[in-house]
Amino acid sequence: MGPRQTKMASRIKPPHARGEPEDDIISLTHLWPREEGTEISLTNPYIPASSEERWDKEASRHYNSLLKINILPTRFVDAGALNDLGLHEDLHAVLHVLGIADLCHITHPLYPDLVRQVLATAELTFKRPGFPIFEEASFTFFTSGVKHSISLEKMTEIYEISEEYTKTSFPRKFPPEQAFGKFIASEDFKSRSASQSHIRNPVMWIAAKVMCNLLFSKDQP
Repeated sequence: MGPRQTKMASRIKPPHARGEPEDDIISLTHLWPREEGTEISLTNPYIPASSEERWDKEASRHYNSLLKINILPTRFVDAGALNDLGLHEDLHAVLHVLGIADLCHITHPLYPDLVRQVLATAELTFKRPGFPIFEEASFTFFTSGVKHSISLEKMTEIYEISEEYTKTSFPRKFPPEQAFGKFIASEDFKSRSASQSHIRNPVMWIAAKVMCNLLFSKDQP
């Protein structure tokens, strides 16, 4: 024989029995997957005002703000503009010799909603907040409402950021460097005062710009 129900317990009905569809309740507690471009309600009672372990209202506000931004792929090279200038073929030949032609032209798939989620919650945390050191730093973020964390040391391994060559230096006088500088530019190459505007050949000028954009993952306007 089952336990007796009290009068109070018998009065409490599940959401679907009160005329509230179960799907509506689930949508309040599970924000993803969601339709692209829809804001997260800041009055949702299931989202805490502030939390280190859950998606909170502060993250929701940041996410809603990011919906106003159109997320586009990074373009290191504008092929259309180069075609109009008649420089695309020559530039592609230079980049092909350098081995970076594919990196400059391939457009990878975009995941704009995941980008918004990460940007809305990205945070640098430390095991000991009062003693912020690299070895104890972690990059934390949320995707689909789940918290993720990765140490900065692990990130340097993933992106192959090595400190092995930080003390590498070149000789102060390097004749081939000067010869190359005179060949492509209007004066001797000086690293402290070098300017891309001194490069005479338009293909070489754009190639230098592309390499800078590629190294710093900078978009080409």
